[in-house]
Amino acid sequence: MPESNQLAGVNDVFNAVLMQGDMLGDVVFYGKGAGKLPTASAVVADVIDA
Repeated sequence: MPESNQLAGVNDVFNAVLMQGDMLGDVVFYGKGAGKLPTASAVVADVIDA
C-alpha cells in the first residue's frame, strides 16, 4: 500500500474502513479495535463453545 494512501497510517490497535461514494467522496471510519489479547480470548471462547 503506498504511503500516500489514507489507510497507510493505521497502526497498533487501531482499525479503519475507507468507503468511497459518488456523492460523498471518501469517508474514513477510524478507531480502536479490541487488540490482540481480547481477540484471542474471544476466539478461544468460540472454540470451546463449538
